[in-house]
Amino acid sequence: MKLASIFSEHLMFQRDKEVYIFGETEKDEEITVTIDDIAVTEKVSRGAFRIKLPAHKAGGPYTLTVKGERETLTVEDVLYGEVWLANGQSNIELELQGAKGGLDIIDSTDDDMIRYYNVPKAATMEECEKFEAEGPTWHLIRKGEFKDISAIGYYFANVISKELGVPVGIVDCYRGGSSVTCWLKEEILHAMPEGDPYFESYDEACKDRTDEEYEAEIVDYDSRVAAWCEREAEVHKTDPELVGHDLEMAIGNFPWPPPMGYKSAWRPCGIYYSMLERIIPFAFKGVIYYQGEEDAPRYSLYANLLKALIRELRDDFMDGGLPFVDLQLPMWIERTATENREWGGLRQAQQKAVDETENTYLTVLLDCGEVDNIHPVDKKTPGERLGLNVLEWIYNSDKGEAQAEFDGAKADGSSVIISLKNTCGALKTADNVLTDYRGENPDGDPGHIYGFEIKTDSDELAVPESRIEGDTIVLTSADGKPITYVQYGFFNYGKVNVYNAKNMPLAPFAVEI
Repeated sequence: MKLASIFSEHLMFQRDKEVYIFGETEKDEEITVTIDDIAVTEKVSRGAFRIKLPAHKAGGPYTLTVKGERETLTVEDVLYGEVWLANGQSNIELELQGAKGGLDIIDSTDDDMIRYYNVPKAATMEECEKFEAEGPTWHLIRKGEFKDISAIGYYFANVISKELGVPVGIVDCYRGGSSVTCWLKEEILHAMPEGDPYFESYDEACKDRTDEEYEAEIVDYDSRVAAWCEREAEVHKTDPELVGHDLEMAIGNFPWPPPMGYKSAWRPCGIYYSMLERIIPFAFKGVIYYQGEEDAPRYSLYANLLKALIRELRDDFMDGGLPFVDLQLPMWIERTATENREWGGLRQAQQKAVDETENTYLTVLLDCGEVDNIHPVDKKTPGERLGLNVLEWIYNSDKGEAQAEFDGAKADGSSVIISLKNTCGALKTADNVLTDYRGENPDGDPGHIYGFEIKTDSDELAVPESRIEGDTIVLTSADGKPITYVQYGFFNYGKVNVYNAKNMPLAPFAVEI
């Protein structure tokens, strides 16, 4: 008898919700599961099994016992608390040790209220079996020992645990560079027309190449990555803050992308089976999801793909109302790139998926990001903002906060009055880390409201005159013509600076007038 790897020492279960114990057995047998005052006995068949336990309040530590007819397995130091799945690609994968201020926290913090589990980053089932044989475990927050927790996951958990007064567990299941299609199972993606370009790209990358040639490409790629990482480590000995464009100017561009093929973690549907499926149907309070960078060139397909992922997660984890909180893409552009607004399109696709799916939410990061660094090192701002949003949306806490959002537009001659909701009593402008990369305010007017663009009688976008009036923003065309279209923050990178009274940013939007 064997339990799934997630059932290890320091395990955390979701409180107040039925949970499943699952694993494999080599014979038909009777299994009894006990924890605290709960005891459940079921007859299971040879192969995969799952046993449902009734809900339990927050508390612990307890010992989980799984007793079969030939052996008994135990898991020590088990808590019940709030457990969240962290899923997506590199920006939620970025570890606390690589985030701004992260090493100081790691070196100085002990916290009994946060635990985390890293799903092994396996690209294939062979890798999965190898990593699971090594015994992945849940981790505690102990000085110097939690470098590999998701930075966003840590800051999020810190906000939630302190406000609710219960332990918080983060199950990290992510892979840098992954498309949303990597997390979808084959029968779902094959049934969607949006999946066709991804399968076609995969087939094109693999055609006219032997397995031996593919294996040689992998060896060559791995050696180039290792060499780059050695150069990075050497540079960081003297300048640990060197990142992004400046780092690559010093040591060369990171080798990307890896060779595509049947061993690639970035092939369609691949890591659904080698990562996500390994923790199904563990019980969660909800999902925090940060992904989309990889899919920005195909942003017109993204909304339906994201909705398919949300449905898949709810089906697989057997919770039709499982809360899903998406982190909207921040600002980013390569220093030498032409503005193509793909990230603006992807943000709108994220908004569309959320608007069309119940119990789904969007944390706005429009005022975050860095030029030429797709992995901004400030993870405190998005992690804590996510926590405050979730306190508002999921836990109905009076400490929660939500961002300002578009609520309507009314034409008034050569002006448009934009009405907003969630202003918390007033709108304001505030400075942030973003720069006026687009040259929107060449005169440096300190009162300038950044981020708005309009159209009048042509397809040309123009920057309007803008002013705040209470819960509204009044936009006026410079040419005196009626405004026919308004958008806010609809670019890859640029400065925005509108906030509500609780310092939450205005979400991007686009509207025909």
